[in-house]
Amino acid sequence: MLVFGISAYDRSFETAKGFLVDLYSLTDPGFAASFPLETIVAATAAAIFLTKSANNITVSALGWAKKEDTKAEIEEGGRAKATDAEPENKWELFISSRKVASLRTGDKPTPGPALKGGRLIGPIERLLIVVLAFAGAWQIIAGLAAAKGVIRFPEISEDRTSGSKAEEFLVGSLASWAMSAIAILYLMLVRNS
Repeated sequence: MLVFGISAYDRSFETAKGFLVDLYSLTDPGFAASFPLETIVAATAAAIFLTKSANNITVSALGWAKKEDTKAEIEEGGRAKATDAEPENKWELFISSRKVASLRTGDKPTPGPALKGGRLIGPIERLLIVVLAFAGAWQIIAGLAAAKGVIRFPEISEDRTSGSKAEEFLVGSLASWAMSAIAILYLMLVRNS
Protein backbone atom coordinates (compact mmCIF):
# COMPACT_ATOMS: atom_id res chain seq x y z
CA MET A 1 0.00 0.00 0.00
CA LEU A 2 2.86 2.34 0.78
CA VAL A 3 4.30 1.74 -2.70
CA PHE A 4 0.93 2.66 -4.21
CA GLY A 5 0.81 5.88 -2.19
CA ILE A 6 4.35 6.91 -3.07
CA SER A 7 4.00 6.10 -6.76
CA ALA A 8 0.77 8.10 -7.01
CA TYR A 9 2.61 11.29 -6.05
CA ASP A 10 6.06 10.54 -7.45
CA ARG A 11 6.88 12.66 -10.51
CA SER A 12 10.27 11.02 -11.25
CA PHE A 13 8.88 9.51 -14.46
CA GLU A 14 9.52 12.85 -16.14
CA THR A 15 13.30 12.47 -15.62
CA ALA A 16 13.52 8.67 -15.50
CA LYS A 17 16.11 6.79 -17.54
CA GLY A 18 16.55 3.16 -18.44
CA PHE A 19 15.71 0.59 -21.08
CA LEU A 20 11.95 0.70 -20.42
CA VAL A 21 11.89 4.49 -20.77
CA ASP A 22 13.99 4.22 -23.94
CA LEU A 23 11.66 1.55 -25.33
CA TYR A 24 8.62 3.63 -24.45
CA SER A 25 10.12 6.65 -26.24
CA LEU A 26 9.99 4.64 -29.49
CA THR A 27 6.18 4.40 -29.34
CA ASP A 28 3.83 6.54 -31.39
CA PRO A 29 3.53 10.08 -29.94
CA GLY A 30 -0.27 9.79 -30.02
CA PHE A 31 -0.08 6.61 -27.91
CA ALA A 32 2.36 8.27 -25.50
CA ALA A 33 0.00 11.23 -25.12
CA SER A 34 -2.98 8.95 -24.44
CA PHE A 35 -1.15 6.53 -22.17
CA PRO A 36 1.67 8.16 -20.18
CA LEU A 37 4.38 5.87 -18.89
CA GLU A 38 3.36 6.40 -15.26
CA THR A 39 -0.18 5.25 -16.11
CA ILE A 40 1.13 2.07 -17.73
CA VAL A 41 3.39 1.36 -14.74
CA ALA A 42 0.54 2.06 -12.30
CA ALA A 43 -1.85 -0.21 -14.22
CA THR A 44 0.74 -2.99 -14.25
CA ALA A 45 1.34 -2.59 -10.50
CA ALA A 46 -2.42 -2.63 -9.84
CA ALA A 47 -2.86 -5.77 -11.98
CA ILE A 48 -0.09 -7.56 -10.10
CA PHE A 49 -1.60 -6.45 -6.79
CA LEU A 50 -5.07 -7.66 -7.80
CA THR A 51 -3.82 -11.07 -8.90
CA LYS A 52 -1.35 -11.94 -6.15
CA SER A 53 -1.49 -9.74 -3.06
CA ALA A 54 -5.26 -9.31 -3.08
CA ASN A 55 -5.65 -13.11 -3.07
CA ASN A 56 -3.46 -13.32 0.02
CA ILE A 57 -5.41 -10.54 1.74
CA THR A 58 -8.75 -12.17 0.91
CA VAL A 59 -7.55 -15.58 2.13
CA SER A 60 -6.32 -13.94 5.35
CA ALA A 61 -9.68 -12.23 5.83
CA LEU A 62 -11.45 -15.57 5.36
CA GLY A 63 -9.06 -17.26 7.79
CA TRP A 64 -9.65 -14.57 10.37
CA ALA A 65 -13.42 -14.90 9.93
CA LYS A 66 -13.26 -18.70 10.32
CA LYS A 67 -11.44 -18.61 13.66
CA GLU A 68 -13.69 -20.19 16.22
CA ASP A 69 -13.64 -19.49 19.90
CA THR A 70 -13.21 -22.75 21.76
CA LYS A 71 -15.14 -22.97 24.98
CA ALA A 72 -13.03 -24.41 27.70
CA GLU A 73 -13.22 -24.75 31.43
CA ILE A 74 -10.14 -24.67 33.58
CA GLU A 75 -9.72 -27.86 35.56
CA GLU A 76 -7.64 -28.26 38.66
CA GLY A 77 -3.99 -28.08 37.79
CA GLY A 78 -4.54 -25.42 35.11
CA ARG A 79 -5.45 -27.71 32.20
CA ALA A 80 -8.19 -26.73 29.78
CA LYS A 81 -11.09 -29.11 29.32
CA ALA A 82 -13.37 -28.77 26.30
CA THR A 83 -16.98 -28.29 27.35
CA ASP A 84 -18.57 -28.82 23.95
CA ALA A 85 -17.41 -32.42 23.51
CA GLU A 86 -20.12 -34.79 22.39
CA PRO A 87 -20.50 -38.32 23.66
CA GLU A 88 -19.03 -40.79 21.24
CA ASN A 89 -21.64 -43.03 19.59
CA LYS A 90 -19.73 -45.41 17.40
CA TRP A 91 -20.99 -48.14 15.11
CA GLU A 92 -18.56 -50.73 13.87
CA LEU A 93 -18.91 -53.49 11.26
CA PHE A 94 -16.92 -56.68 11.77
CA ILE A 95 -16.64 -59.53 9.25
CA SER A 96 -14.90 -62.66 10.50
CA SER A 97 -13.62 -60.82 13.57
CA ARG A 98 -12.06 -58.17 11.36
CA LYS A 99 -13.21 -54.56 11.55
CA VAL A 100 -14.08 -53.38 8.05
CA ALA A 101 -15.93 -50.15 8.78
CA SER A 102 -16.83 -47.74 11.55
CA LEU A 103 -19.07 -44.73 11.83
CA ARG A 104 -19.67 -42.26 14.59
CA THR A 105 -23.06 -40.62 14.66
CA GLY A 106 -22.82 -37.01 13.73
CA ASP A 107 -19.93 -37.63 11.34
CA LYS A 108 -20.20 -35.64 8.17
CA PRO A 109 -19.38 -37.23 4.86
CA THR A 110 -15.86 -36.60 3.68
CA PRO A 111 -15.91 -33.87 1.04
CA GLY A 112 -14.36 -34.40 -2.36
CA PRO A 113 -11.16 -32.71 -3.39
CA ALA A 114 -11.02 -29.03 -2.52
CA LEU A 115 -11.43 -26.91 -5.61
CA LYS A 116 -9.00 -24.05 -6.09
CA GLY A 117 -11.11 -22.20 -8.68
CA GLY A 118 -11.58 -19.24 -6.36
CA ARG A 119 -7.89 -18.49 -6.60
CA LEU A 120 -8.38 -17.94 -10.32
CA ILE A 121 -11.92 -16.56 -10.26
CA GLY A 122 -11.09 -13.92 -7.64
CA PRO A 123 -8.30 -12.19 -9.61
CA ILE A 124 -10.35 -12.30 -12.82
CA GLU A 125 -13.32 -10.81 -10.97
CA ARG A 126 -11.18 -8.03 -9.44
CA LEU A 127 -9.53 -7.16 -12.77
CA LEU A 128 -12.91 -7.18 -14.50
CA ILE A 129 -14.36 -4.84 -11.88
CA VAL A 130 -11.49 -2.37 -12.40
CA VAL A 131 -11.83 -2.47 -16.19
CA LEU A 132 -15.61 -2.08 -15.99
CA ALA A 133 -15.28 0.81 -13.54
CA PHE A 134 -13.02 2.72 -15.93
CA ALA A 135 -15.44 1.93 -18.76
CA GLY A 136 -18.25 3.42 -16.65
CA ALA A 137 -20.21 0.15 -16.70
CA TRP A 138 -21.49 0.31 -13.11
CA GLN A 139 -24.63 -1.67 -14.00
CA ILE A 140 -22.51 -4.57 -15.22
CA ILE A 141 -20.51 -4.52 -11.98
CA ALA A 142 -23.80 -4.68 -10.03
CA GLY A 143 -24.95 -7.53 -12.28
CA LEU A 144 -21.67 -9.35 -11.67
CA ALA A 145 -22.15 -9.07 -7.90
CA ALA A 146 -25.76 -10.24 -8.20
CA ALA A 147 -24.80 -13.17 -10.43
CA LYS A 148 -22.18 -14.23 -7.92
CA GLY A 149 -24.84 -14.32 -5.21
CA VAL A 150 -27.28 -16.26 -7.40
CA ILE A 151 -24.65 -18.85 -8.29
CA ARG A 152 -23.71 -19.36 -4.62
CA PHE A 153 -27.33 -19.29 -3.37
CA PRO A 154 -27.89 -23.10 -3.34
CA GLU A 155 -24.73 -23.66 -1.29
CA ILE A 156 -25.61 -20.84 1.09
CA SER A 157 -29.24 -21.90 1.52
CA GLU A 158 -28.22 -25.46 2.49
CA ASP A 159 -26.35 -24.09 5.51
CA ARG A 160 -29.39 -23.17 7.61
CA THR A 161 -27.98 -24.08 11.01
CA SER A 162 -24.82 -22.02 11.38
CA GLY A 163 -24.94 -19.54 8.51
CA SER A 164 -21.20 -19.89 8.10
CA LYS A 165 -21.39 -20.30 4.31
CA ALA A 166 -23.21 -16.98 3.95
CA GLU A 167 -20.71 -15.30 6.24
CA GLU A 168 -17.79 -16.84 4.33
CA PHE A 169 -19.30 -15.68 1.03
CA LEU A 170 -19.82 -12.13 2.32
CA VAL A 171 -16.39 -11.81 3.93
CA GLY A 172 -14.61 -13.17 0.85
CA SER A 173 -16.62 -11.09 -1.61
CA LEU A 174 -16.39 -7.86 0.35
CA ALA A 175 -12.66 -8.26 0.93
CA SER A 176 -12.15 -8.95 -2.77
CA TRP A 177 -14.31 -6.02 -3.85
CA ALA A 178 -12.51 -3.75 -1.40
CA MET A 179 -9.20 -4.63 -3.09
CA SER A 180 -10.76 -3.70 -6.45
CA ALA A 181 -11.98 -0.40 -5.00
CA ILE A 182 -8.49 0.38 -3.68
CA ALA A 183 -6.99 -0.33 -7.11
CA ILE A 184 -9.61 1.88 -8.79
CA LEU A 185 -8.93 4.77 -6.41
CA TYR A 186 -5.18 4.36 -6.90
CA LEU A 187 -5.45 4.38 -10.68
CA MET A 188 -7.76 7.41 -10.61
CA LEU A 189 -5.29 9.23 -8.39
CA VAL A 190 -2.42 8.45 -10.79
CA ARG A 191 -4.48 9.42 -13.83
CA ASN A 192 -5.60 12.74 -12.33
CA SER A 193 -2.21 13.79 -11.00
